[in-house]
Amino acid sequence: MSAMRGLLQSVQATPDHEVFGRVVGVRGLLVEVAGPLGAMAIGGRVVIEGAGGRPTPCEAVGRARGRQGQGDRR
Repeated sequence: MSAMRGLLQSVQATPDHEVFGRVVGVRGLLVEVAGPLGAMAIGGRVVIEGAGGRPTPCEAVGRARGRQGQGDRR
């Protein structure tokens, strides 16, 4: 039964929503995204869907200066 408890805890900890943004720039291995920056914590996992919907797992490693969670204002 402890395996079932662990599974239940994992399911309960899963977010019940998804947050979307978009890629606005790529420089080498750096990918700049626009979207609800408040939902992206440093060290958080991000999945970027590429051509054909292929998912690429990424990690948020920093924020650009001047972007303090306002989101995309274009």
